[in-house]
Amino acid sequence: METASLHKMQGTGCVHMHSPSRTCQEALCALDKPFKGQVGSFLNSFKVLVVEKCNALEALFDVEGSNIKEGHAGISQLNELHLIELPRLRFIWNKKSRGALGFKNLTVLKIHDCNCLANMFTLSMSLGLVQLQYMEVKRCPSMEEIITKGEEQVLLDKPIFPSLYYINFESLPCLRSFYSGSDAIECPSLEKVVVVDCPKMEAFSSKFLRERGPLDKRNTNSFQGSL
Repeated sequence: METASLHKMQGTGCVHMHSPSRTCQEALCALDKPFKGQVGSFLNSFKVLVVEKCNALEALFDVEGSNIKEGHAGISQLNELHLIELPRLRFIWNKKSRGALGFKNLTVLKIHDCNCLANMFTLSMSLGLVQLQYMEVKRCPSMEEIITKGEEQVLLDKPIFPSLYYINFESLPCLRSFYSGSDAIECPSLEKVVVVDCPKMEAFSSKFLRERGPLDKRNTNSFQGSL
C-alpha cells in the first residue's frame, strides 16, 4: 500500500485505510471528510476496519451535522475496529456524536500507538456497544481513562459492555482508571483482565475499588487475573 487510499481486502470483508505520507482527508477526498454519513453507508457491509498511520486524523467518526438518521450513524455490520499509529487522534467519535449507537455488532476493539487519545468513550456511547467482547489498548501515552462521564447526564439502568470478557491494557503511563465516576459499573461477562506497565492504574471503577480493592501492581506494575 504505497499511497493513501481506502482498500477493500478481497475475500476478507475488511477495509484497510493506510496513509504513510499523506493525510486521511486526501485519502478519502472522493468521499468528503473521513467517516461522515455517506462513508458510513459505503462501509456498512464490511466486517473489519483497520485505520493505520493516518497522521492528520483527529476524530475518526464525525456524524454531527450529517443528514443520516439517529441509530444508523455507525457501521452497523462492523465486527472489528483496529486503530494503529494515529498520532493526532483525539476522539474516536467527536464530542457531540452519538455514532457509537450504530456499532451494535462490534466485538473486537484494538487501539495501539495513538499518542493524543485521552479516553475512548463517554458513558452514553459505551452503552451502545452491547456486543463488544475483546478490548486491547497498548502504547497510548495520553490515555487517562477508558470511559469518561464528561458533562452528560446518563441514567445508568443497564450493564456497561454486557458481553465484554477480556481486557488487555499495556504501556499506558497515564491510565488511572477504567471509569472514574461514582456510578456502579458492571461488566457481567468479564473473565480476564491483563494490565502491564500501567503505573498509575488504581481501579477499574469505584465499584471495583470498593468490592475488590486496588490492583496488584507487583512485578513491574503488572496484573493478570480474573474478576
